[in-house]
Amino acid sequence: MTACEARTAPGAVWGCGTCGSGLDGVCAVPRPGTCRIDAEMVGHRLEAAGMTLLAMRTPSAYPAGVRSAMPDVLREAIEAYGWTDEPSRAAVPDAAEITRMDVAYGWLRLIPQNRHVLRRIVAARSLVSPETCRHIMTWKRIAVLLGADSRAIKSWHTHGIAIIVGALNHIQLSNHKWQAGFFGESERKCRQ
Repeated sequence: MTACEARTAPGAVWGCGTCGSGLDGVCAVPRPGTCRIDAEMVGHRLEAAGMTLLAMRTPSAYPAGVRSAMPDVLREAIEAYGWTDEPSRAAVPDAAEITRMDVAYGWLRLIPQNRHVLRRIVAARSLVSPETCRHIMTWKRIAVLLGADSRAIKSWHTHGIAIIVGALNHIQLSNHKWQAGFFGESERKCRQ
């Protein structure tokens, strides 16, 4: 079991009340009345989005380093083994993972603009290394960046996730009520 699998192993206990799927099996876009939306699901989806973002192989925004047109020195095969220690990289994410990442990071807009600090905290904490499954921004590092206590940062992060969950549930509930009112039995009886 890899570190990422061990990190998501508690998610196997989580199950959607309607469809019964675990955290990894939840739809890319939660549909009204089908998927349970809670803090655990939103946090997991944001961390998965951070892993996907960091696993993408995008070119650097900075200029390329100094290079030479001369070919590399050819070495004997027996000497070349282990000459350089190449770090292993995570696999390139597929289209479905990128779609899930876009949807999850779109949820950050549900935090009001006047609470941009909460948005920054939630976004920073979502960045998780795909190789080690560790958060890139620790609580202490975010606290130093914002000039606050790490316990306050944890509390604000929890509050930011709660805002997202509340907004998603409100959207889900309002869409469900609208569809139920539009397609419900009471509407059909009134039209007859």
